Amino acid sequence: MSDLPWSALPPKRRRALARQFLQQAVLVTLLAMLVAVLVENSGSWRFNHLVHDQLLKTQPQQRDPGLLIVAIDNASLEQLGRWPWPRSRHIELLMQLHNAGVRAVLMDLVFAEPSDSDTDLATALRAGTPVFIPGVRSPSPPYALLPPVPPLAQAAAGVGHIEFTADTDGVIRRLALLDRGPPAWPQITWTLFQALYPVSTELRQQAEAGPVMVPFQGSPGAFPTISYHHVLAGRVPDSLLKDRVVLVGATAAGLGDRYPVPTSGQYGSMPGVEIQAHLLNALLAGQLVTEVPPPLTRWLSALPALLFMTALWLSGWRAVHLWALLTALLTLATSAALLRAGLWWPPAAALLGLVAAYLLWWWRSQTAVLNWFDQELLTLKKEPSVLPPSSPAQETYPRSLVDRIMHLEHGIHELRASRRFIGNMLDSLPLETFLVDPSGRVLAVSRRAHQWSHCPHTSDHWTLRERLLTQMPETRVPDFLDLSHGPAQIASWDGEEFIDRRGRTVRLEVSPLHSHMPPSASTLWLVCVVDLSAERQAAQQRAHMLRFLSHDLKAPQASMLALLDLQGSSNPLPAPTLYQRLRQQLHHTLQLVDGFTQYAKAEYTPPALSPVLLANLVLDAVDRVWPQARQKHIALHCDELDDNLAVQADRALVARALVNLLDNAIKYSPAHTAVQVRLVRRGRWAECEVEDQGPGVASSDQAKLFELYQRGIGALGTEGAGLGLAFVHTVMAKHGGGVHCQNSASGGAVFTLRFPLENGRPE
Repeated sequence: MSDLPWSALPPKRRRALARQFLQQAVLVTLLAMLVAVLVENSGSWRFNHLVHDQLLKTQPQQRDPGLLIVAIDNASLEQLGRWPWPRSRHIELLMQLHNAGVRAVLMDLVFAEPSDSDTDLATALRAGTPVFIPGVRSPSPPYALLPPVPPLAQAAAGVGHIEFTADTDGVIRRLALLDRGPPAWPQITWTLFQALYPVSTELRQQAEAGPVMVPFQGSPGAFPTISYHHVLAGRVPDSLLKDRVVLVGATAAGLGDRYPVPTSGQYGSMPGVEIQAHLLNALLAGQLVTEVPPPLTRWLSALPALLFMTALWLSGWRAVHLWALLTALLTLATSAALLRAGLWWPPAAALLGLVAAYLLWWWRSQTAVLNWFDQELLTLKKEPSVLPPSSPAQETYPRSLVDRIMHLEHGIHELRASRRFIGNMLDSLPLETFLVDPSGRVLAVSRRAHQWSHCPHTSDHWTLRERLLTQMPETRVPDFLDLSHGPAQIASWDGEEFIDRRGRTVRLEVSPLHSHMPPSASTLWLVCVVDLSAERQAAQQRAHMLRFLSHDLKAPQASMLALLDLQGSSNPLPAPTLYQRLRQQLHHTLQLVDGFTQYAKAEYTPPALSPVLLANLVLDAVDRVWPQARQKHIALHCDELDDNLAVQADRALVARALVNLLDNAIKYSPAHTAVQVRLVRRGRWAECEVEDQGPGVASSDQAKLFELYQRGIGALGTEGAGLGLAFVHTVMAKHGGGVHCQNSASGGAVFTLRFPLENGRPE
């Protein structure tokens, strides 16, 4: 019934709703079918006439080429004079047609009054070509059919009536092939057809059953027509007339009978002789249309409502408007198909029954929904709430529609307030918190989790595993997120730790959140991301401090105590030697304390960033180490400095890092050599290179060169505690850059510091 799973409802409520919808559907179906049957029994509808006329225009047209109309048109009246004409002209016409070899003649002209020329006309009627003439209906009750004058009636090949009965809208659509009389006269076209062509039993039964509908093959003028006076003048070649059935009648304006027909269109009406031509064409082609019998019509009229309700039931009561439209189109298509097959089924009652089913179902379904909302809102009012009630609970159903709307609006407002409260409570949690379903799909996130993982607050597409993977290096994916071990089990993630992209150590804490939903969807999970960085940082600080106190600082103190103890022995050191060695140990102690203090400041204190020019810092660092370089006769070259490289940096920390690198370069370089300092731009990075001419760095030492308390093989025999390069590495990491070392082609070492440029844009 909606995008939500039907199985999510409690079983008892699900059965109650299904039973209620089924009862409503059966009741609506029966009422709609009853409406369709009652409307069908009520009689003809103008809508049916409109549908019939429009469908008739879409039917394929097929005109018999053996039919020809000789029209008494305006041109004939101008040439032969005013009507009525003497019967001698009709005799002349019949002789012309007889000589041309026509197959038969149907004269749509009434000969009800005797004339002196009746004998000559009767002779012409017997000339050999079958001629059929009509009778007329009496002008007063009982409206019997009056035959033509006796000489003509006896001489004609057949006599029939030319009467038409209009529908309620005045349009000719059907006529009786047999008038039940008394006396029982056939329609004149039916008389001609029986005399000239074999009649099947089915067609005869169709004629005897009652009126038939004429499938008109177009607007007036659809059949070939020639003027009456052209035939008299001999202007029509015999080849055009030979073996044709000729219909003679009036088509001139104001002369003869004219009737509106479904296809008359802008012409308004069609002459009676053309209607006879359309009827004869239908008889020849076997295209007469009969109406569907009343019992079958009633069943067909009730069927669309049944189909509509069945389709709604099979589709889960979805797409009501679409199914109504499709059923209406199917009804009209069925009527069109039956019309093409020679059966006319009026669809108005069926469409009205369909409309009744649509409206009734819409009304009943909306009423059921409103009642359900009323009941659920009253239940909701009785539920305990974390928010203070805005109004007392109502124990009765709202009566008016306005009351129901206000009642529903109030309930929705309370639900929104509760949801906002829960969302605000989730956002106020001090941890990154995710609410996920059993499959791991993210349902809601706290504000801190959104900022940490860039995950939308609600998402139908992201899973917690995908969010976590975006926050860790691709080369360090923990095993619990590896799908090769099977599908993700949220409960097993409790206590798992990993390191995110920012280097933080975090731990997942998972708690179940039970609800009153069915067991298949009962358990949701709250997943919190606990930051262990402060804890691990404190532990690391303690470890560094313990090592510094227990090892690094202890060693020079022990050496000084040993020297003092040696002075009390039988072989003491000379005083100058003792003082020199004590001074060395004290200097080493101060160097250790200063290096450790600087490293701790760089490691655990946020840098004070400000815009600085790297060239100025480099020159300051060169000035500070110039005395040591001069003492060893080492030249400091600073010719390749880009003066326009600005970065965000802590001036003191970066200056100390540069001094450490220069001091190392001077320390490990032989006397009378040079140290080269370069400052260049590479893309969006500023790089400072310090190249010495010393022994270089062994390949085995490069991997651990920047670790704490690590010294390479080349450091043997030089002063140091392994804190200088660790300090440089820490400073560069704090500035979003890096440091790396490689040996130059000349054998010395090249240390490179990389700083992100202030604008952050590569050129």
